[in-house]
Amino acid sequence: MQEEEYIRAYEYEKNVNPSLNHVPFYELDIENCSYGIEIIDFSSIFNVSYKSTTPNLLASFIKLDENKTIELNNDEYNANYNGTSHIFYIINGHCKINIDESSNELSSGDILVCPLFDFIKLTNLSEN
Repeated sequence: MQEEEYIRAYEYEKNVNPSLNHVPFYELDIENCSYGIEIIDFSSIFNVSYKSTTPNLLASFIKLDENKTIELNNDEYNANYNGTSHIFYIINGHCKINIDESSNELSSGDILVCPLFDFIKLTNLSEN
């Protein structure tokens, strides 16, 4: 076998910085945000078959009324919230987040990063 047959070189810069379509600026005032989950979905911009804000990120706003709960599930029938990791930033209030078998309480300014999940339950523990 000649050396040229098995040696390949790839330029690092082109592989780590792919060309991406322009992502529009998205702004949402909390007063105009409806209760529940509001996904920022730009999947049509990136021509992907799943909900996405960028090809590798799904951003959402979640607003819950006092003592209300929202559940997000990923299973064989529903993978709307499928991702390798998730970040939750608490803008205002106090909440409890159950992720599969673990439970955490968070307050304004807290950030929680978690891996792929099967089940998440978020509960607003404070007054609006």
